[in-house]
Amino acid sequence: LGLVGATAAAAWLMRCTEDQTAQAIGLAGAAAGGGKSVFGTNAKSFLVGETAQRAIQFARFAKAGLSGPATSFHGENGFFHLLNNDVEQQDAIETLGVQWRLDTPGLLVKRYPVCSAAHVAIDEVARHTFESDLSPDDIEAIHLDVPKLVRISLMHDAPTTPSEAQFSLPFAAACAALHGSVRLGDLNCKTLQAPAIKRLMQKVQISVDDDLSTEEMRERFPESARVRVVLKNGEQRTGFCGEAYGMPGRPLNDIDFIQKFRECLTFARCLADVKNIFDESVLNLAADLFGAHQTTKNQQRRLS
Repeated sequence: LGLVGATAAAAWLMRCTEDQTAQAIGLAGAAAGGGKSVFGTNAKSFLVGETAQRAIQFARFAKAGLSGPATSFHGENGFFHLLNNDVEQQDAIETLGVQWRLDTPGLLVKRYPVCSAAHVAIDEVARHTFESDLSPDDIEAIHLDVPKLVRISLMHDAPTTPSEAQFSLPFAAACAALHGSVRLGDLNCKTLQAPAIKRLMQKVQISVDDDLSTEEMRERFPESARVRVVLKNGEQRTGFCGEAYGMPGRPLNDIDFIQKFRECLTFARCLADVKNIFDESVLNLAADLFGAHQTTKNQQRRLS
């Protein structure tokens, strides 16, 4: 549905008429698809940009007079029949222009540079291992019970590339036990081949829990996890987390938000371009940072 939504937005921004907007959305409905098979490949990020590009093209061509199918959603050849088992949730249309996802449930801020489906497990594993000063050598096994949605999203149990690692529950759990988080610097082939990470990944056992996959749980906690850490001395540490820190129901505080921004700048090696990082808002920091870079570019243009 990303292409459909992006096309509707592009048509509105271009001030298309009602008929032109319908034509553009019809084109998007006929062209939309999208599958999770791209998770763990460079195609995921590429297709996000390509979707935006196509949305703009559809709106432009529709405004220029290109016609789209009026039945791209309904009928035996429509979107609902081909991709949604003939399910049409008409009541959802009533929320358009009334319910805004940016407000309800709200912004989702990812603390870790991996799929959001892994964040709860990272928080909970870290709480029972790294944050409790537990040595990785003391761990016999890490059992993770997750909803079906999480298991579908985190499909790479033995990642060989950084892209696959971003969609790997064993990798996320191993980093959590070893470092307390998944850091930007962990997403490289050297880390994937590190003996400590590989040993911990082999200790991770994943199960889909039907109780976590119900409609009620999917509505309340779509990316929840139940964790059980078994130690070599027989001790077990268990816990459940419904929503990761940074998700809409548990928003980051200002200090942690600034810290995330700081870590990104440090990783990008441009922290020196920003002063007083804990005394400013993120928006002001970003403005200062990009303004400094733009000034440098303008100076280079003048010199050339």
